[in-house]
Amino acid sequence: MPGTRAWHLLRQRIVLRCQQIVSEGERAQCADGLGSTFFGQRNRIAHVTGGDCERMASDTSWIAQGVFQSVLIIMSILIALAFDQWREEAEEDELVERAIYSFEQEIRSNSGRIGAVIPFHNALYEILARNQSEGDITEVSQLDDIVQGFQTVRLEHTAWDTAVATGALARMDYGLVNALSLTYSLQERYLEEYEAGVLALEGRVLFMGTGVDSLTNQTLKRVQKVIEASSELNAVYEQAIELIGPLVVVP
Repeated sequence: MPGTRAWHLLRQRIVLRCQQIVSEGERAQCADGLGSTFFGQRNRIAHVTGGDCERMASDTSWIAQGVFQSVLIIMSILIALAFDQWREEAEEDELVERAIYSFEQEIRSNSGRIGAVIPFHNALYEILARNQSEGDITEVSQLDDIVQGFQTVRLEHTAWDTAVATGALARMDYGLVNALSLTYSLQERYLEEYEAGVLALEGRVLFMGTGVDSLTNQTLKRVQKVIEASSELNAVYEQAIELIGPLVVVP
C-alpha cells in the first residue's frame, strides 16, 4: 500500500538521521528531530542512543499486532454466533419435524377410529329405516334393542396440544397450520355433536309419553346426522394426511 511504503521510508530516514546525530555527539538534536516529526513540537531528551531511535521507530508494530488480534477476536465471536444460530435453527427444524410426525400419526389413528364406526352407523340407520317402514317397531323396548351399543368415539388431540405448548406451530408453514387448525376444529365440533347424539339416544326412555313412531323418527335423524358428520370429518382427515405425508420425517 502507498501509505505503508511512505511510512517505512520515513522510518528509515529517521533512523539514519539519528545514527548520524549520535555519531557526531548531538543526541539532544535527535530527540528534537523525533519530537518534531511525530508530535509537532520540540522536546528535549537527555540520553538517546542510535538503538533507542530505531526502537522508538519500530515500537509502532504493536498497532498492527493489536489490529490483527482484534480481527481474530471479532472473527471468533462471529463464528460462535453463527454456530449458535445454526444450532438453534437445527433444533427448531427437529421440533417441527417431530410435531409433523406426531400430527400424521394421530390423524391417521383418529381417521381409523372414525372409519371403524361408520359401517356400524350405516347398518343401524338401515335397520331403523326398514323396521319403521314395515311397522315392526311398536314398543320403545324394540327401539332400545336396535340402537344398543351406540357409543362415543374417542379421538385424540395430543399432537395439537403439544405443538401449541412447545411453540412448534409458530415455526411451521402458515398454510399447514391453517389446515391442521381446521382439522382439529372440525374434530372438536364432531365430538360435541356425537356426544349430544349419544345422550339423546340414551335419554329416549324419558319420552315415554311420546309415540314410538316419533321416537323412531328422532333416532333416525340423529343417527343420520352422526353419519354425515363422521363422513365429513373422515374426508378432512384424508386431506390432512395427504398434505402432511410428504413432510413427514420418521425419527
